[in-house]
Amino acid sequence: MQNQAQQQKPLPRVWASDTQLAEIYSVSRATIWRWAAAGRLPQPVKLSPGCTRWKLADVEYLQGGGVLMTTPQPRRIMRLPEVIIKTGYKRASIYKFMKERTFPQAHRIGPRAVGWDSLEVQAWVNSKLGGHA
Repeated sequence: MQNQAQQQKPLPRVWASDTQLAEIYSVSRATIWRWAAAGRLPQPVKLSPGCTRWKLADVEYLQGGGVLMTTPQPRRIMRLPEVIIKTGYKRASIYKFMKERTFPQAHRIGPRAVGWDSLEVQAWVNSKLGGHA
């Protein structure tokens, strides 16, 4: 009986939590989520309520320099904090580029709120990266 237990191979790990990825990369959990939002990690998969994981094969592929073929993201409104994360520029630079007409213009979405078209921002990022996003 004990030989049978010793002979069983451990199942390959397919999914990783934010805590596990943070441990692998020696960063905080917040950094893992920031990397996912910025596209440095693949988008996580919600397996069930309270259980969000990353597919390890996708993480390893991206870290090896590969590009994941993802489904097109739906068009949506991005607020300033997300635009800052997506572009790597701070508020002042974003507004300076808007004034120079070299960055997508913000759209008024309320009396005291503006947002950016996610597809326009992504196209701008892609143009800065030479289409290698």
